[in-house]
Amino acid sequence: MNIENSLVKQDLNLNEVVEKSDDLMNSLNEIISISTRFLEESNEGKVCKFYTFDKDKLNIVAKNMVEINRVCRCFGRKNTQVTNKLMTLTMLNDSSPYRILRQCIAQIENRRMALKENIFKILKDKIKLEKIKLKIDKLKLCFEQSMQHDDIALDLQLEQINYYKTLTGISDSMVYIEGCFKDLASFQDAYNQVKKNNNIPDNWDELSFEEEEARFHTRQAILLAYKDVMQNGKLNLGTMEYLSQMGVHYHKVLHLIQDYINKCEFVIQTSGMKTKELDYNQFQKFLDDTADEFKNSYKQVLNKIGITDMINMEFLYRENLMKDNL
Repeated sequence: MNIENSLVKQDLNLNEVVEKSDDLMNSLNEIISISTRFLEESNEGKVCKFYTFDKDKLNIVAKNMVEINRVCRCFGRKNTQVTNKLMTLTMLNDSSPYRILRQCIAQIENRRMALKENIFKILKDKIKLEKIKLKIDKLKLCFEQSMQHDDIALDLQLEQINYYKTLTGISDSMVYIEGCFKDLASFQDAYNQVKKNNNIPDNWDELSFEEEEARFHTRQAILLAYKDVMQNGKLNLGTMEYLSQMGVHYHKVLHLIQDYINKCEFVIQTSGMKTKELDYNQFQKFLDDTADEFKNSYKQVLNKIGITDMINMEFLYRENLMKDNL
């Protein structure tokens, strides 16, 4: 019985909602005047109206856009070559040439995928333009032969608008497509330079990369430990976990870092801030030397968890093996 009463009550509420919907239609002008500016503009007989710009002011903006469009050809991409090479490629990767090569490849692959999507979109849009042209020609013919000029004229205008929208879309996208080519060329150049300057062979493969990984992570954990000590005077939990994964003893690396910091402080106090003893290369040497000291520590971790061989050759891409199998 309660259920029936509940259903009846719901029906009554629904009926009330339906009846009240008439208020929406009765108050349509008021609601439109609140939610849009349509009635305000329509009262003056204009649906699309400017309140600040007239034709002369728009012409000033149009003339200035010539220079803006020219300068846009300098960009058309997210980052400059300087940003890409000093930040994108070196972010958490500056100690491993193979890591930088991988970052180059990842960036090139991203641009390649974006380029593929945009190129096929342009090809489709060019076909779309041809189809719109055919529609426009047919509508023009119908306009000449038919007495219903108004309806055909509106369809013709819509197709012409569609044509120019598609055409300008293709034109505008070319700046960004060219920017994509710039990035491709820049990262390819960086790839070639890193490979050449680090004596990496042309036929390097997955094994080459894997063999560098343990030392990279050891060095990276030491770098993070150094940053922790500089910021807080101690190691944070995340860094200690990272060091532990690579088999590095917390206290030992902490002592080495504190000792290095004390030496740097001594050099500055005795030689001044302009001393050339402390620079980027000197700091990198400290990280390299410390990483070399712990570079085999990861083997203790493998032994502890029961792994004999860290790298399984059977599941690696090997350039020389692939050539032999062809």
